[in-house]
Amino acid sequence: MAKRILFFKLGALGDVLMTTPLVRAVRKKYPQAKLDYLVGKSSAVVLKSNPHLNRVLTFNENVFTKKQVLGYAQLLYRIRKGHYNVIFVLDKHWSFSLLAALTRIRSRYGFKRDKINFNTYNISRTPPLHEINYYLALAKPLRITQENFHLDLYLSKEDEAHAKKVVKQPYVALINSGGENYAEVGGVRKLPDKLFKEIIAHYARKGRVLLIGGPGDKKIGRAHV
Repeated sequence: MAKRILFFKLGALGDVLMTTPLVRAVRKKYPQAKLDYLVGKSSAVVLKSNPHLNRVLTFNENVFTKKQVLGYAQLLYRIRKGHYNVIFVLDKHWSFSLLAALTRIRSRYGFKRDKINFNTYNISRTPPLHEINYYLALAKPLRITQENFHLDLYLSKEDEAHAKKVVKQPYVALINSGGENYAEVGGVRKLPDKLFKEIIAHYARKGRVLLIGGPGDKKIGRAHV
């Protein structure tokens, strides 16, 4: 029986959110198990207050993106200390599966990577499916199914109180911040500035507009209002 389960993923925000149906399904199957999620620091916020997890553990993404050998060894030691008997390796690159294998966790569920496989159970990335379906497929050996694919994003009471304080009337909320993270820069997933400005102007004629984003979005946001 799975008693100590670890979900392991580098990031990013949207990708981590798409793993939450898997987390929810595993919790339903094993209500008494200890479920931990080990994730890159910049993506941990979307798991905050998730009631299906016992702990959210973080690590510096540079361990993988910059191939830090010492950090890799420290991460390996941290996982071993958890004494997990099941790990879901939620990244596709073989280096994550190798780390999981080195932890000596007996049951390791991950993605097939050409001829390099270190997991005890692998699923193929073909045929093409939605990412949520790929993640859920990892749980099939445990006879876990999930029909509800909605994503879990929970707000703390402090977050809700802050939102109510800042947003006191209806707004149209717009965000144009995709593709800026530890592994991707340049805003390749963002709308062009000209188009985004036109969208803002369109909704501003109908009511108040609220622009949402991170610190790096403030400059362009101010230019559009």
